[in-house]
Amino acid sequence: MARIVSVSNLADEVKSHLNLYGKYVEEKVSKAVRDSAKLVKKEIEEHAPKRYGYYAKSWKIEYTGSSLGGVFATVYSWPHYRLTHLLEFGHVLRNGNRSRKFPHIAPAEAKGIKKLEDDIRNALTE
Repeated sequence: MARIVSVSNLADEVKSHLNLYGKYVEEKVSKAVRDSAKLVKKEIEEHAPKRYGYYAKSWKIEYTGSSLGGVFATVYSWPHYRLTHLLEFGHVLRNGNRSRKFPHIAPAEAKGIKKLEDDIRNALTE
């Protein structure tokens, strides 16, 4: 429904609509970030090496806010954070050979980035 706005109130009206749109975008992007972080965690847990299972079960998500009102998500392994690089890229063994690589973080990150981009694109074109 169209509203009649005087010229003197036009700036305030535009500002209020932009604020509403900004809150809408912030809400949709925050949801997309949370969904993507959950996907990344799930993918890492599924594809992580499972010798005993402790490493695969140790993945967690931490959400932090930004000064602009957005949300950041960090997917990390605690207390096995030292193993992530060694397992992902391999390392030199005592006998001089290299250990096997278990790439499980990079593919999950790529899927998470793709999902985040798609979710944001779909939310903003609704």
